Amino acid sequence: MASRFGGGPQAALAGALAADREPVDKLVGSSLYQLLLTRGDTNATRNLIYDTALASGRYQELYNQTDGALTAAERRAAALQALYQDPLPAYVLSRDLGNLPIGDIAAQILGNATLARGLTAEQQAQLQGLARGSSATQTPLAFQDTLYAMVANAASARPVGAQDASGAGVAVAYEHGGLRLDIGSTPLGFRQSQVVGGVAYRGQAGETVSWGVEASRRPLTDSLLSFAGVEDPRTGMQWGGVTATGAKVEATMDNGLLGTYGNFAWHRLEGENVAGNDRQEASVGVYVHALETDNQSLTAGLNLTAMRHDRNLSGFTYGHGGYFSPQSYFDLGFPAHWTGRSASQRLAWQVDASVGVQHFRVDPAPYFPDDPQLQAAAYEAASLAALLGLTPQYIEPVYAGQSKTGVSYNLSAAAEWQLSRQLFLGGRMDLNNARDYQQFGTNLYLRFLLDRYGGSLGRQPQPLRSPYATGE
Repeated sequence: MASRFGGGPQAALAGALAADREPVDKLVGSSLYQLLLTRGDTNATRNLIYDTALASGRYQELYNQTDGALTAAERRAAALQALYQDPLPAYVLSRDLGNLPIGDIAAQILGNATLARGLTAEQQAQLQGLARGSSATQTPLAFQDTLYAMVANAASARPVGAQDASGAGVAVAYEHGGLRLDIGSTPLGFRQSQVVGGVAYRGQAGETVSWGVEASRRPLTDSLLSFAGVEDPRTGMQWGGVTATGAKVEATMDNGLLGTYGNFAWHRLEGENVAGNDRQEASVGVYVHALETDNQSLTAGLNLTAMRHDRNLSGFTYGHGGYFSPQSYFDLGFPAHWTGRSASQRLAWQVDASVGVQHFRVDPAPYFPDDPQLQAAAYEAASLAALLGLTPQYIEPVYAGQSKTGVSYNLSAAAEWQLSRQLFLGGRMDLNNARDYQQFGTNLYLRFLLDRYGGSLGRQPQPLRSPYATGE
C-alpha cells in the first residue's frame, strides 16, 4: 500500500478505485450499510428488516413461535409484529439513521449488547471500520456520496507507472601533491540536479603515519528517488535528489609489516521536500603485509565499521529519501587487498575482497515523516482501504522496523592495459551486499595522456570512477 500512497493517500485511493469501483458498490450494497441508509418507520425500512430476518432465519423462528391455530395470514402478521419489536429493528424504525453521524450510530449499537446481538460478527466488524476515521463524522447518506464522488474523480486520475531518469553529469577536478579539488553536478536532465564536489588533503607525519581530511557534498545513489528525484503524476508533487554534506578525517599507521587505520565522518543528508537527517560513520582496522615484491602486494586484516542515522528515511513516500538509513549498523569483516603488475609492466590489476557479518536495526517510520496532515490522511485512507477490501486487513501507514543479522561480502576487481605510451584500456567490476541490498556495477574506459612522452603503469591500476560513487 505504501507504494500506492506516493505523494498522497487520496491519490492512492483514487488510483485503486479507477481500476475497479466494485469495492464501493459492494460496501454500499451490503446489508449493514442498507440498514444505515434507512429513514425511520417507512415501508422501505420494514421491508428491509423483513428481508434481512428472512435471510438470517429470524423471521422463521418467530413464525414458528406463533399460535398454530391461527391462519397463515394471522401467523405472518404476528411474526412481523414480534420482529419489529426486536431490539435492533425497533431501534432502526425509531430513528432516521441515514442522517445521523456513523460514529454515533456505531456507539449506540455496539455499546449496547442487546442491540449488538442483532448484527452478525462480520457486520459488527464492518460497523467498527465505518466508525474509524473521517467517515465517523459523516452520515451514511453523505458518506455514500463521498465514496461515489471518489469513484467519479478516479476515472480521470492519471495512472502511476514506472519512472526512470537519464542525464549527463559534468565534473572537473584538480590534483596536486596531497591536494584534490573537484566540482560538478548530478546529471543534468534529472528532476533534481544538485551541485556536488569536495576538497581533500592527504599528508604524511613521519615515515609511518599518513592522514587525510575531506569536506564534500555528494549525492546518494541508493535509488532513483535519492539520486534523481521522482514525481507523483497524480498530484504533481516532487521530492528526492538527496545529498550528503559533511566532513571526514582519517589516519593510517604502517611500518611495512603491520598497519592500522581509523576514520570518522559526519554528514547532513538533505533533499528537495525530503526530511533532513544526520549520519555518522566510523571504521577501524588492522592489516598485515602477507606479500610484498617489486610487482605484487597482498595485505589481509580485520575491519569494523559502524554507522547510524538519526531517522529512518528509507521509504519512497513523500518526505522519504529512498536511501538506506539504519539507526544502528555494524559490519565486522576480513578484507584482503591484492595489487600487482605483469613482468612486462603492460598489465596491472587490483582485487579487493571481504567477507564478514553485518547487523543493522531500522526503526519504524511514518509514511509522511514531516507532514502531519498527510499522515493523518494516510490513517484514514488505510481504514477506508481495509473497509473497501482493497487490502486484506487494516495496514497501519507506517514502515515497519526491522533488525537483521547476516553475512556480508564485497568483491571489487580492476585491470588496466597499456596499449601505447599515451593510451590505456581499463575496466572495473564491483559486487557487494553491504547494507540491505545487493549491488553490482561495472565500467570500461580508455585513458589518454596529453603528455606526448606518455607514462607507465604503476603497481596498481588507476580506474576511472564515477564522481557520484560514495567514498571514492
